[in-house]
Amino acid sequence: MPENSIHSTLRETFSLSNKENWKRFASQELDGKNPDEILSWNSEDQLIFFAYYDASDEEKNFLSPKFQLAVAGDPYFGPAKWLNIPCVTVTSEKSANQTALQHLTNGADGILFKINGKVNLDNLLAGVEWRYCSLFFQSADPENLIADVSLYTINHKLSSQEISGGFIWDSTPDFNNRILFRTGLKNILSVAPSTSVNEIAAALSHGVTFFEQSQAQSEEFFKSIAFSMPVGTLFLESIARLKALRFLWYQVAQAYGYSSYQISDLHIHVRSDKWIDEQFQPHGNMLKSTIASMASVIGGANAITIEAEDESNTMMTRIARNVSTLLREESNLDKVSDPTAGAFAIEVMTKEFAKHAWKSFQDKQKK
Repeated sequence: MPENSIHSTLRETFSLSNKENWKRFASQELDGKNPDEILSWNSEDQLIFFAYYDASDEEKNFLSPKFQLAVAGDPYFGPAKWLNIPCVTVTSEKSANQTALQHLTNGADGILFKINGKVNLDNLLAGVEWRYCSLFFQSADPENLIADVSLYTINHKLSSQEISGGFIWDSTPDFNNRILFRTGLKNILSVAPSTSVNEIAAALSHGVTFFEQSQAQSEEFFKSIAFSMPVGTLFLESIARLKALRFLWYQVAQAYGYSSYQISDLHIHVRSDKWIDEQFQPHGNMLKSTIASMASVIGGANAITIEAEDESNTMMTRIARNVSTLLREESNLDKVSDPTAGAFAIEVMTKEFAKHAWKSFQDKQKK
C-alpha cells in the first residue's frame, strides 16, 4: 500500500485553518479584543494592513495581469540574479582604481563609480575587464562623462553587446546631446527617499518625463530606462514596493504600445544608504544593510549597492561588499526566483501600493 503523501498526512493531523478561526483564537489571546483592530498597522503612507490574510483577500486584490518574478535562468547566478555593485567615490583615479580592483577580486560583480569632476577613464579603469563585470557611473557632469565613456568604448573596441552597466541620473539631462543614445547602457533614474507610494509615483513620473523629452522615443530606448531606488529597514514594505514599481512600469510600456515589453525587462538598481543609529552601534549599518539587501533580493532587484558606514575604512567596505555574497552563498537566496509568490500579505500590499501610486502618478501627469 502506498504511503500517504505529506499533504494527506498534514490534513489528517491538523484541522484546516481559516480567517474566522484565527480571529476567534486571537481574540481569546487578546482578552476578547478585536485582533483586526489591535494587530493592524499603518504603512508610512497611512495605508492599513492586517495581521492575517487568506485566499479570499488575494481574490479581491489581484493584479492584472497576475505576475511573479521571472526565473533568471543564469547558469552562474541561478534562478534569482542580482549584481553586487559596491560604490567607489572617485577622489583620486589611482586610489579609486585600486579600490575597484580589490572589490572585483573579492566577489563584487561590478562597480558604481561616483565621480565629482573630470576623470581619465584609462587611469580609472586600468586593469578592469569591462566585458566581465558591470560598470555604473554617477557624476555631477554626466553628459560629458557619457561622451568620455563612449570614446573609451570605441578606443577599447567594446561593443554595446559586450558591456553592461549604466548611468545614474539625478535629474533629466540635456537631450540635445545625441551621444546619450549610442552607449548601449542603462539610463538609471535616481529616486529620492520618501514613502512607498511617493517613491513609486516619483519613479513613474521621472521615467515618463525622461522618455518623452528624449529624441529617441523607441522601444529600444524605453528598455534602457531603469530606476535606482532607496531601500531601508521596512522589510515587507520594501519587497512590495519593488514589485509594485515593476508591475506599474510594465503598464506604462503597454500604454505606449510596446506589447513585447515584459515585466522582467525593467532593471531596478537598489541602494542602501549608510545608516548610523546610536542605539544599534557598533555596526548598526551592517544590520540595516542586511535587512535592506534581503528585501531587495526578495523584491526582485537586479543590482544592489550597499554603502559602507565609512568608505575609507577597509573593514567597513569589506562588510558592505560581503552582504550580497553571504545572502547568495550562505543564505541561498539565489535559489528561488520569487520567494513571496502567492504570499497573501505581500500580494495585498503590492496591490495597495500600486493602486495608490498609480493614482498619484496620474494626478501628477494632469498638472
